[in-house]
Formats: sequence, structure tokens, C-alpha cells
Amino acid sequence: EIALAWQRAGCKVFPCYEKDTWVRDVLHDWKSPRTKKGFFDATDNVTVITKYWEANPSHIVGVFAGEMCVLDIDMNDEKGKDGWFEINDADLEVPDTIFTSTPSGGNHYYYKQPAGSSLGPIGGVKLRDGRRLLAVDRRAGNSYFIAWSSGAPSDIESLPEAPLWLCQASPVSVTTSFSGTASEWESELSPGPPSRKVRSAMARFPQGEFGHSEMITRQAELVHLGSSGEPGVPEALQQLREFWLREPFNTVRYLNDWESALRGAVKGFGGSKEPAPPSGDDFDDQVARVARELKIKNEAIRMVAAEGYSGSEIISFDDLFVDDIRYLVQDLIPAEGISFLVAKPNMGKTFAYVDMVCRMVFGMPWLGKKTTPAKTLIVLGEGRGGFGQRLADWCHHHDQPVEALREFIVFVDGANLNSTVSTDRLKSYVIEHSIELVIFDTWSNVSGVANEDDAALNAITLNLASAVCPRGSILFVHHPRKSSEDSKNPVMRGSGVLNGRADVVMTLTEDRGHATSTGRKREWIRISTESAHAGKNRNARTETIHGLYLDNPSGRFVMCFDDSATVSKRASAAVRGLVGEMTVKQFAEAHGIGNSTARRELMAGVESGLIELITPRRKNEGNRFRTFSNETDWPLLIELANMSTVSD
Repeated sequence: EIALAWQRAGCKVFPCYEKDTWVRDVLHDWKSPRTKKGFFDATDNVTVITKYWEANPSHIVGVFAGEMCVLDIDMNDEKGKDGWFEINDADLEVPDTIFTSTPSGGNHYYYKQPAGSSLGPIGGVKLRDGRRLLAVDRRAGNSYFIAWSSGAPSDIESLPEAPLWLCQASPVSVTTSFSGTASEWESELSPGPPSRKVRSAMARFPQGEFGHSEMITRQAELVHLGSSGEPGVPEALQQLREFWLREPFNTVRYLNDWESALRGAVKGFGGSKEPAPPSGDDFDDQVARVARELKIKNEAIRMVAAEGYSGSEIISFDDLFVDDIRYLVQDLIPAEGISFLVAKPNMGKTFAYVDMVCRMVFGMPWLGKKTTPAKTLIVLGEGRGGFGQRLADWCHHHDQPVEALREFIVFVDGANLNSTVSTDRLKSYVIEHSIELVIFDTWSNVSGVANEDDAALNAITLNLASAVCPRGSILFVHHPRKSSEDSKNPVMRGSGVLNGRADVVMTLTEDRGHATSTGRKREWIRISTESAHAGKNRNARTETIHGLYLDNPSGRFVMCFDDSATVSKRASAAVRGLVGEMTVKQFAEAHGIGNSTARRELMAGVESGLIELITPRRKNEGNRFRTFSNETDWPLLIELANMSTVSD
């Protein structure tokens, strides 16, 4: 009812989160968009709106502001906000118009933009005399607001124009970097108890477990406040640090994450923050100067990120028909390229790649896939203690001579890919021993990257790694983000550059729901390259391989594989082909197959436990299928609406 009321007013709407919600590795705040492109995915299609909110009645309604100008008056005692007091204290007029109340006790007043204006959003409206109303915001242009009721205007044109004091230009701010250390930056902060802005930031600290991306977001906010002269930032950082390192995450690993992220935040945002003048001749000059500085910075990042790249060579037409994709492990480890093995601590990732390398040495299949013997260099960034025993245990379990490994495996104790000395040594080892595969265990311990979320630094480091073994294969062992490490989708930590450059991403996770045809019971593990499990495979089909487990005969732990556990082709095809919720007919049409074939594939997925069967609500509706944990697919509804088949 709410969404349709605003659609009738001439607005476009989209769904938002009704509560703070974790999706894979990302915490989505209450009122944030559920759509991929935010308010740009808003629609006024009645069928889409009706079908979506019939299926998801708890999802709140976001409205694209566009030509509207919404006065957002915040009232929140806990956060010390009183928008009405600020308006009355400034002796401002709020013209009569349609308005609604918000859950916190505030109000939304709806106006249209004055003729000829093009306003945008402002957080904390600034008046002509320089005063800022911290609890009064504006929503207009490329922004959105939450529709708390169906009390929408009949149309936007019927609304009165917004008052002039609400129509000031959006402020521009400039933040400079900081060249010193985090300790030096902190020593320059303003003393005193936390200001209201800092207390407001502290009120947004997550109370439960939170992930890496949330941590760096909160750190960056506090660094901005500290650089702007707000007092109380050291105390706020200390509290956030305690939240991050609470049990069971009070380990060296998470402490290093904290310190690395803080160094990155200070380096990027730790300089002074000065507001630009809201109007006048200097405004355009300052904008032009900032634009030039950004261009210079971006050009420098581009040049540094491109260092070491060699390519852009002519490819003949005949070369295009040569199958030059060779594999050390069929479909999983390319003979040339970059791969990642991602798993949380103590999941068995070291046992997994030890099993892989040893099977390559002896020409044995790995996970049922053909292997090719290859000279391998293993860089042990997490220490060499007990590694030799793992090799001996594997050989003992498989009745193979451990001495045979000497010819194929070379070990290096630690590395720093951002150190010229280190990379030069690695290059010499690769040449000297004719290395075809380099395994770095782990990325965080060998990369030398100070801030894992810095795209440019990660791109540079991947280029340096490629230069170590330019004609061979590289495998990085890596950790997932803290918030996703116990999920079915362990997204690798750090910038998206890592996933973007990778040819293969294999994720190793628990497989509690797995059952084999033999009925064998174990603590199963699975390895996956499917996107549903945060995996990737650029040049081969994605898949999930079940049936891995750690065995300890005679007290010796080794990674083992039950080859009776493979998923049927039909079930795998159904999981890969499902987009949101689909009927048999929709699945068949989307993939160009018959209805009977589509039904067999979908039911195979249901029988394997990978797909959920949704029984119809009405007798004349057919069954629908979706992968587990998928919500109603907003983009799919938009696409179907454009095809005029949404009623099917």
C-alpha cells in the first residue's frame, strides 16, 4: 500500500532493509537499499511493486527523491538530536505541506524544488550566515528517503516549493592525506571529552560481531572527525578497538588487521579537513584545484599500478584457435595464471594444498581431476614448524617415499613481495630450480601490503608476484573476511582487485549437510569455485566438490577425498542456472531446454539439498525453485517486467 501510494504520486520506489542485516561479508544498515545500484534501481512498474511487496511485506519502501525536496527533521534523545529546537532557535519558517512522522519521533516535510533549481542531498543543512543545523537534513535530486506511511501527495506538482533556507547549495569539503605514522597523527588530536559528533559516531558502533569492512568504515569516520579537530577521538578509537578484539577474536591476527587498517585510514584521511566556501568567486577556483589534485593522484596511482606489466602483444588469427590453456590440476590450477585458496584458520587449507602438491608429484588425481607433475616453490609465510611432518604423514598414509618429494618441492622461509631484495631472490630461485608453480602461504604474511583494502597497493603487489614467475602458476593461500568466515560464502579479505585478477578462486568450507551414497558420516569439507560460495573460475566451469575430510589414522592428519561424493551433473546445472526464484517454464526458456529436462535438473538439485522447492500459494500456480537463502530477486522482476512476462 505504501509503495503503490508513492508510485501513484509519480515517484519511483525500491526496497530497503528493515533492520541491520548481514549479507555474506557486508553489514547492510537499517534503511539502506536492498538493490545493487541503490535508488538507481527504483521503478514505477505497478506489477513489479505488487509482486515484490506481496512476497516481502516487511521490507521498507525507499523513494527516489528526484524533483522533490524533503525536509528531514531528526529527533533522537539517545543521539542528542533535536531538529525542531534548531529550526526554532534559528527562527526559520517551515511552510505548511504534507508531512509524516518517523519512527524516532522526527518528521518528513514534502516540497517540490523551486523552478530552475537542481538540488542535491545535504546532511546537516547549512544556512547563509554559516550556522549548520546538525539534526536537519535535506533529501533531493540523486538521493532517497524512506516512506513511513501511505500519506503521499496526489502528485509532486501539487506540492508547495521548498523554503529558500532549505535550498542552499551543497557544501564541498577537501580532505588531505597525512604523511606521518598513526601514533604521530594521534598525538596531534584535540584533547578533551568526546564531542557530540564523536558521540554520534560511537553510537553507530556495532554491538555484536562485525566484519573487516565495517571496522575500516568506522575507523575512517573517526579519523575524519579527528582531522577536523573534534575532541574525544582517541577514546572512541580505543572503544572500537576493544569491540573488534572481543572474545574470541582477541588474537594477533585480528590485532594486525586493526593496526594495518588504521595506518591506511590515517594515511588516506588523516590530514586537515577544511570546508570550502558555499559561494563566491573562490568556490570555482577551489573546485578546479581539487579536480586537478585528484587527476594527478589518480594518474600517479594508475602509473604505479601498471608498473611491471608486460603485454599488449599481437596475437595471430591462428593463435585464437589453439587451445593454449594448460592445467597443472585439470580445471582448477592453470599452468599460467593466479589462483587463490581461501579458508578460515584451522579449516585445513595447508593440508589441502599439501595433498594437491604431493599428488602432482606422484601423478595421482586430486579431487578426481588429472594432475601434472610440476616443480613447486612453497613460500612459508606462517612459519615452517611441523611442515616437514605433514609431508611425511601424507607419504606414510599413501605408502609413497618421502624422498621423492625432494626433486619436486623447494621451500622458502618467508617473503615480502614489496621488497626488491625479497622478489629478486624469489626470481633467482624460480630460474635456478625451473619452478612451474609458486605457492604463497599466506597473502597477508608475504604480500607486504600495509592496507589490504587499497586497490592500487594490491594491484602493484599482484604485478610483482606475477614477475616472480612470469611463465608459471601462482597460488595464494588467503583468509576470508571476518564476518563471512563461518558462512557458506567466505569472501576473500581485501580489495576486489584480488578477485578481479584471479583466474581461479577456490573456497574451502564446512559441508555439514553433505551425505554420501555410502552413508558415511564425517566432518565433511567442500571446495568450490562457484560464485554462490564466493568462488571463481575464469576459464572452466564452476563447481562444488564435496567429500573432502581430514583423517588421522595413527594420529597423522592428512586431507582425504571420498570420490563417491560427487554432485550429479543435473544438480550442478540447476544450481548454476537458477536466477532468483524460477518456475520450470522460466528455467527451460532461459536455458533453451525442454520443460521435462528442466524439471529433471531442478528436482536433482532439490534431492541433492542444493535447491529449495517452493510450493504454490494458490492452486493454479506452479512450483517455484530457488537456491537456499536467496530472497526475491528485484533485478529479475525488473527484467521480466520489461519482457512483459512477469505475470507468468
